[in-house]
Amino acid sequence: MRYVLLMAFFQPPTALGNQFDDDTLLVEYLERTLLPEVLAEKRDEYRELGELSGEELYREMLADRLNEPVRVRAQL
Repeated sequence: MRYVLLMAFFQPPTALGNQFDDDTLLVEYLERTLLPEVLAEKRDEYRELGELSGEELYREMLADRLNEPVRVRAQL
């Protein structure tokens, strides 16, 4: 006789961090292609946008994920 041990599996939900800071490929690309003074000037804006996209906008996307588009026939 074979016994199967069932155990509960708990995993925390997906969480995103700052999408700019976490994207090493993007950061390295910008460091290679932008002038250092331009990157220094824009880095705070990129970090702010990365934080926004990884937190608030991500939460809003999850909250609205079941809101599927509906096709509405045009009335002429």
